[in-house]
Amino acid sequence: MEEILYDGKKYSQQSEEVQKALEEMGIYTFNYYHEDNLVIFSDACAKHFGINKFCSNANESVFRTLVCDDDLEGARELHNKILSGVNKGSIIINTKHGNRTLRVTIMVIERNESGGATVMTGILEDAEEDMRISELVMGLSLNYECVYYVDFVKNQILPYRMSDVINKEYGTYFNTRPPYDKAMAAYISRTVAVADREEMTEVTKFENIQEKLRDTKTYVHDYTVSRNDKTLYFRMKVFKVNSGEA
Repeated sequence: MEEILYDGKKYSQQSEEVQKALEEMGIYTFNYYHEDNLVIFSDACAKHFGINKFCSNANESVFRTLVCDDDLEGARELHNKILSGVNKGSIIINTKHGNRTLRVTIMVIERNESGGATVMTGILEDAEEDMRISELVMGLSLNYECVYYVDFVKNQILPYRMSDVINKEYGTYFNTRPPYDKAMAAYISRTVAVADREEMTEVTKFENIQEKLRDTKTYVHDYTVSRNDKTLYFRMKVFKVNSGEA
């Protein structure tokens, strides 16, 4: 990290070498100092998106400078969620200029004695492919309460839509893009009925799903869930987007 000065106060940012390395991966960073109402974008980020490096009146200036009008409300909701106590959150937005689709992720790195978020770090990364897959999956799965995109090559699961119940229990965790195998293990152990856990564990293994989808684009599996002393019947439908993805 290296020190920078703004309005007579010292702040920190990634070194030029780190910024260049992240830029090569399509990742751009910023820090948000809530008590100073200030966002500082990395040099690479400010240059790439054509925005000011220092942005005061942060929660409004950043939104109106970077985020398209249709996505302003969602961006404000993410901001308020972080300030309400959530450690990390993300959202996909379209930019105000240049018609770019980005995933914005924010994480709290410092809190005051009262537990309030004081310093947050964030990243901006391209989400064009995420949106393409999202629209396809959402369009094909209108009858399902929860929709996820799974990249088996990267062993990663990305939620696109979650029911209120699942979002309450797993939302924060799933939005961190956890490893697919760990996410499924957590879901099965906490939610799937005991009688179905062993079978569900086998069914959801990558090699087994890959085998099921070898000659077809869809695979369906029914299972039960125990919730509030009731047995509920659920259906999992896997749709192959392309090799290594579902």
